[in-house]
Amino acid sequence: MKYRRHFGYAIVDRHGKPWWDEGCVCEDIEPMREVAHGLNDPDFPDSESARRPFRVVKLFWTTS
Repeated sequence: MKYRRHFGYAIVDRHGKPWWDEGCVCEDIEPMREVAHGLNDPDFPDSESARRPFRVVKLFWTTS
């Protein structure tokens, strides 16, 4: 039986690849939602626009 325990949130791109930055993992969802919203803003000038949309995902510890 696998035991899964939630430990935080992160941001991934449309391909499921993680977005890495200084604050890329957080225990609270709201800061991650704000960052993802900013990354998805079409007026935000960045080199990662091809990776949009970004979304917030839950992170789990797993054991077997």
